[in-house]
Amino acid sequence: METCTMKFSSRMLEPGVHAEFYIEVLGQEIKIDMGANVEFVGGLALWEWRYMNNLLF
Repeated sequence: METCTMKFSSRMLEPGVHAEFYIEVLGQEIKIDMGANVEFVGGLALWEWRYMNNLLF
């Protein structure tokens, strides 16, 4: 059996701050803002890395 590994890397620290770029520059619309993650209409999502790390690992 072959083992596969995945490395998660991100510079994302505060989704709310980065969301401004997606809203103002790219014209995205927020669907859900839960603080640790922001989901846009259409499915794009920004996640706070500590929350995602704890969720996955």
